[in-house]
Amino acid sequence: MSGKTSKTFTCSVEHPGGEKTADIKKPVLLPTVSLLSAPIGTTQYLMCMIEHFATTNVTVTWKKNDKEVEGPTPTVGQQQSGLFSASSLLKVINTDWNNKVQYSCVVQDQEQNITKTISKTEPLTVTLNPPSVKEVFLDNQAVLDCVITGTDKDTVSGTTITWQVNGQATTNGIHLKPIESKGNLNSRVSTLTIDQPKWTNVTKVQCSVMKSGEVTPVIQDLSFTKGCRAPSVSVHLLPEEDTKEEGEVTLVCLVVSPSLCDVYIMWKVGRAASTRRGSPAVLRKPRKATTLLPASSPPPRMSGRQTCISHAPSSTPARTTTPH
Repeated sequence: MSGKTSKTFTCSVEHPGGEKTADIKKPVLLPTVSLLSAPIGTTQYLMCMIEHFATTNVTVTWKKNDKEVEGPTPTVGQQQSGLFSASSLLKVINTDWNNKVQYSCVVQDQEQNITKTISKTEPLTVTLNPPSVKEVFLDNQAVLDCVITGTDKDTVSGTTITWQVNGQATTNGIHLKPIESKGNLNSRVSTLTIDQPKWTNVTKVQCSVMKSGEVTPVIQDLSFTKGCRAPSVSVHLLPEEDTKEEGEVTLVCLVVSPSLCDVYIMWKVGRAASTRRGSPAVLRKPRKATTLLPASSPPPRMSGRQTCISHAPSSTPARTTTPH
């Protein structure tokens, strides 16, 4: 018997003690079915893909809102494994598609029915947020957020999110947060965390979002300029006539860099970590950035030392300390 056409095999054994017969049923191999949508010009097409089935006796029935519609005969081909694959392409009226009419592809193989259903989904907004320079500096890691927002919760939850770093797919350091709903908006956030040593070599990050049943993803990417040269840092005392409040002095931290890049400027008063205060800054032409530190005592009575620390993504932190 042929293994491709028979559903049952019989094994017979003859022995002086008697004859034994056993029937072995061949396991039913159901095909893999997927239903995809794709616009071609101004026309919408639906493609029903059937893969990995054992016989050519497969049928495809198309339905529009549960009513059968005429569709093309599926095209069948044989794979190298000996199994078969097929596809059926249905042309859809744009008016029906935009009105969210539901279409179904019903595949019958070996007396088994497999149904896949699709309709137009609501649009999504995808935003890729860059890492905070402060987090890269203080936490030694870069965290990027890929935010998916839409009005339809099922559409948002049915998305597939993938990441690429420097053009290579990555699955490390990814965390998918639960869906959050506010009013009529639903959002889903996927975070990618890269430790600081690896981050220094990252020049491009891409977030790709695919809606269920579609073949064209929504892609957002960010490019990063690396190789920032270490900035110079100096601390200056603001003249008394420029100080607004009596009994206060203000220190100015001036950061100058030979290249344009993001920096994080942090003040440290004494040695206590809790006294850190800082802010991100972007070095623009003429490639300078400043930050102020008010102090409650005039210079002769200032206790402790004040340190200004500037950090650029690919350089060693530069720091300058005022005298006691």
